[in-house]
This record gives sequence, C-alpha cells and structure tokens, in this order.
Amino acid sequence: MDNEYLSSDGNREDDNLTNRLLQKEKEIRSAIDELARLEESPSLSANEILKIQLLKQTIVRNYDEALNIAKQSGDKDLAREYERRRDKTVRALQMMKR
Repeated sequence: MDNEYLSSDGNREDDNLTNRLLQKEKEIRSAIDELARLEESPSLSANEILKIQLLKQTIVRNYDEALNIAKQSGDKDLAREYERRRDKTVRALQMMKR
C-alpha cells in the first residue's frame, strides 16, 4: 500500500482505519498466494477445487471490506482505488480456468 494513504497526523481513528486496511491487504495477499499455488497444480482433488472457490470468495469479500473501510476514511481517492482494484480482481478471478 502506498504511504500516501497512511495516516501521518497521529489521529487514533485514522490509525485504526489504516491498521484495518493493512490487515485486509495481508489477508488478500495470503489468499492470492494460496490460490496461485493451487492453480499451478496439474491435477486437483475435489477438496482443492472447493478450496479454490473459497479462496476466490475470500479475496472478493476482503476487497469489499477494504472498500468499506476506505469509504469510512472519507478519502474518496482511496475508496476509488479499492473499488478499481476489487473490480479488476473480480474480472481476473472470473477468467481463471478453475
């Protein structure tokens, strides 16, 4: 995440929103890494196929939650960026072969 979105005024509420956004970023990254690992496998069990679907849902849910947090911050540019990223990710997930 770019530093321009991080709170610099020491406001506790801003710090809380920033920490919540960073947590969502970590959760998104973790799910994407796991999804990429599973996608590289030439053959998958039924459980792994279900896990892929769950990971996709988790990624979208976390982007939705991050967008809501960004909207709470009052920063319209940040909210637009999360909306753009969420939409781009949804399109990419829909295009995946599994």
